[in-house]
Amino acid sequence: MKKVIINIFLGTLISIFLLILSFQYYSFNNNYLYNHIDKNVPVNDDDLKIIVTNISDYLKDDLDNLEFKITYDNNERLTFNEREISHMVDVKTIFLFANKLKIYILVILLFCAFLIRKKYLLNSIYYSGVISIISALVFAFILSSNNFNNVFIKFHELVFTNDLWILYPETDLLINLLPLNFFISIVTAIIILFFSLELFLSTSVLLFKKYSK
Repeated sequence: MKKVIINIFLGTLISIFLLILSFQYYSFNNNYLYNHIDKNVPVNDDDLKIIVTNISDYLKDDLDNLEFKITYDNNERLTFNEREISHMVDVKTIFLFANKLKIYILVILLFCAFLIRKKYLLNSIYYSGVISIISALVFAFILSSNNFNNVFIKFHELVFTNDLWILYPETDLLINLLPLNFFISIVTAIIILFFSLELFLSTSVLLFKKYSK
């Protein structure tokens, strides 16, 4: 029983670590972001690239704020209004927390790698693979049942303590650049990458066990 608990615990940590890695890969991938934002806005391509770069840098904590100007419909203006900027402050907090969590998990895994037997660690990767399969199936169900919008709303209600995440297309550029379809695309990409990493790890462990006997 003790072995199972250790395997589940480490397997869960491995899955969370890989999920955060996948999440950060696409969230900070400027080419991906630029290619998937909605460009049906009166903003030129150069400014769109600046917006993407600045948002990415801001969420990585490489930029202090999002108070910069662009040309919108042939008029110079601040890119985001006060409500959008306040919401992005909340979003940045989540991103920074995820990055700290990733580092803590890595330290724990490295520490455990020196303390526990190799067999435990290898079995834990199998458990993380099971977790990834369950996650993929849950996400596939959400997409197939057209429940993504409801889950998206519930997620925001759970994570944020205010209603600043409720933006309006008439006044807020952010929601026009990042509509629901953008989030469906990026979450799908994240899950695929996450599952691929889990599959690679599980396959590597299987081959290692097979040829190390």
